Amino acid sequence: MWGRKKMKANINHHLFNEFPLDSGAITMACSVVNNLPEPGNYACSVIAKDRAVSRFHIEVDEKHEAKQLAIDLAATRAVNAEACSCKSEAAAGQHLELNPAGWVVFYVSRGEGGYAVRVDGKLKANEKPAVIDTRRLTAPGMFAVALLRPGTHTMTNSTGAKGKITVAYPGSKKGERFSKAKPVEVRCTDKEFVPKEVTLEAAQGIFYRIESKSPSRIRIELSKPEDGPDKDRPSSVYRWRRPPAPKSAKPQAAAARPAKKVAKKAK
Repeated sequence: MWGRKKMKANINHHLFNEFPLDSGAITMACSVVNNLPEPGNYACSVIAKDRAVSRFHIEVDEKHEAKQLAIDLAATRAVNAEACSCKSEAAAGQHLELNPAGWVVFYVSRGEGGYAVRVDGKLKANEKPAVIDTRRLTAPGMFAVALLRPGTHTMTNSTGAKGKITVAYPGSKKGERFSKAKPVEVRCTDKEFVPKEVTLEAAQGIFYRIESKSPSRIRIELSKPEDGPDKDRPSSVYRWRRPPAPKSAKPQAAAARPAKKVAKKAK
């Protein structure tokens, strides 16, 4: 009745092998959040390996209702685009609008990632330039991370701050595999992380709030992995095997025929 359809499971290995994490190189495991509080025209360049790979434009004005923009850096279009009506170089459909009270989230949905974003703004108030660079985060920017790998991680900031993150191994009971705990906040001051040590569950979020006067670039590295207790590991690999087909009754009937002929001769 139902046709057979082959299904192939695609595992995104980038999501599990993305260490170290870097606020200046956005991947699927992290994102950068910032706001554009002053009205103006903002030309944004997506940078990969020190070159611009795509561009888009954000117009910030109080007449716009949108107070949040989530921009997938892996989906932005190539740089060879014509200027849009706002006289900014951006591909068709890449002209975005935002209210000054809103926030912008830069994230990556697929692929290797490693993107940075440079935002060059021309403000309406006095036409002065404004520059935002995710490789040099400033207040009130934020860096958000979701760590999946249990173990001990080191966190460092370009300001000289250092700290430690401990990601606990998931529990064995059903419902404890993935964390539902609220994200943990870490403040980034000029000299240190507050707090310096953080304990998380697997997949629990952590976000860094930039408060330093000097630019910040946060880096997270795995220093000691945790693979869980040996008793919870399977001793062998289990595979499904096709059960043997049931034996047919026909061969037995064929074998019985010669026996009947012998019985008749005996009479």
